[in-house]
Amino acid sequence: MRENNDATIKGNKSFPFFDEANTAGNEIPEYIIVKSGLKVRVADAEWLLLQNKGKGNLIKLAWLRSGELSNKEIELALLVFIHYVINKSASTAYTVVIGVRPVIQSGFPSIEDLMIAWSSLGLNKKKATNQFFGTLVRLGYREFEKFHQFTSSNLDTKVIDPLNPFKGRLSELEFDSVVQNLNQEIASIDFSIDRDYDFFDRLGNAGFFSFGILRNLVSVRLLIAILRRPIQVAMLKWSDLIPVGSSFNDKLITGCNEILNIGTAALQLRLYRVKSNVKEAWYRSTPERYPMALSEDLSLLIYNYKLIYAKGLNLALLKSGIDLAKEEVIEIMENMPVFISKDFFCLRLNDVASYKALFTQHSSLYHLGEQTIIQRLKSLKGISDRTSNLSVTSNRLRHTALTRGAEKGLDSAQLSRLTGVTEPAARHYVDLDYQSRRLIDENYLANQFLKNAFAVPVRSLDKNDEVILGSNFEKIGGVKDIKACSQCKTKLGRPIGCYGCPSFRPLLDADHRTVLDQANAKLSANIVHLPSSVINRSVEKLERQIDKIKITIALCDELINQQDRINDQ
Repeated sequence: MRENNDATIKGNKSFPFFDEANTAGNEIPEYIIVKSGLKVRVADAEWLLLQNKGKGNLIKLAWLRSGELSNKEIELALLVFIHYVINKSASTAYTVVIGVRPVIQSGFPSIEDLMIAWSSLGLNKKKATNQFFGTLVRLGYREFEKFHQFTSSNLDTKVIDPLNPFKGRLSELEFDSVVQNLNQEIASIDFSIDRDYDFFDRLGNAGFFSFGILRNLVSVRLLIAILRRPIQVAMLKWSDLIPVGSSFNDKLITGCNEILNIGTAALQLRLYRVKSNVKEAWYRSTPERYPMALSEDLSLLIYNYKLIYAKGLNLALLKSGIDLAKEEVIEIMENMPVFISKDFFCLRLNDVASYKALFTQHSSLYHLGEQTIIQRLKSLKGISDRTSNLSVTSNRLRHTALTRGAEKGLDSAQLSRLTGVTEPAARHYVDLDYQSRRLIDENYLANQFLKNAFAVPVRSLDKNDEVILGSNFEKIGGVKDIKACSQCKTKLGRPIGCYGCPSFRPLLDADHRTVLDQANAKLSANIVHLPSSVINRSVEKLERQIDKIKITIALCDELINQQDRINDQ
């Protein structure tokens, strides 16, 4: 490492800049406008990049003036960081800054020192270092070409293991159980209750159902449906959700790509790209080319959520002494975030114009930080025998969808449109073949862990239980959550579709073998009448239910045998 002769800069309140001629012709401005639209003073030790608390909302740069770097090195680092905060997302800029810090904070290394230290750096630090020196070269500093050549040619190849229990795709059972549990949680919500202001104001209070809990549930349900990044969900405004058949009137979304009438009441959703080459320094500046149609059920959920949201906005306005008609409240909501920060309901302004001025098409104020969505996603519960702590992330959801899509025969363009990843990225999703995946799922199902995870069979039902009947009207089991069960839309129907559901209580002495025979007969009929090219995916759900019925039978037999042994003693 080179010797530092710039100890005089230590403790300065702002960054001093190298006053010699800049060979690349770049200058450090006093102020910049970052990607989100915020104005930042470059000399400050902290740069606020977002108005919400998402990843990268604040970058700390006090270490730049710690006395370890020369004035020239500070200038070069600032040029790179300025480039990123202006042209890239706050999350990307933050990743580069924290990643390159260990490499340059004691002074820029020589090429030899970088080579020696390279193997000790983690993958993220290597990527950040490569981006840092690559940006310097693009800015005209040719003396760093050797650095960039070395870093770019020595990046580790990150191989995704599709069966990794923590980062790989979710198994069919894991995914289904997660979605089932989430749907049951949402189904238990009574949207008809009239909420007061406390419902919106107590967002952080534990032990109470509140708007914050509802907001987080809906955001995660939407994320699972659209298979995008949490930040893309956090970026949404109400103007991005319009009825199918309507127009966004957006110059970047052509009329032929908008969704016309599809014969049902549903919403279409406009999504914005996080990663874009557009240098426009605005939040939400680049929409995806194709809007996305939401299912009728999800559209209804968002509609009910919007009604409650509008009630909360109206109550917040009343707290400020502003009484508006319903139509005027909806108008104010147009550019408000769909998933709003809890701080908004504490806001007090004097007039309607002040509220409207807070929210524009490109404003980021009061948008929920994506970390809240990430944490709620991670808290989802499901059944897994691979780990006792099943982790659900947006990356795993997209990987699962891409894998399934590839198995269905979708091409890279279709996979890209489905998940929002680039076509080159979609081409990499060549996963296990169908038979290999079925073998793995069968191994997941047929073990003691999952037997214990299933609802324990019971001798009798409570008098208030709803009864699940077989084809001959015999009792097969009961229901734990009647409301959730009444809204269940399993395509396999009762009782076949009930097995494995968290709400199903199988009867110990019921004739589950007859249900198994019926399911096997249904499977055989489907296989006979379907072309061989489409059998795998179309009957897969039924195959999994057959496995679950077998587990239930095995568990019932085991409990009955245990009871018989006790009685014989």
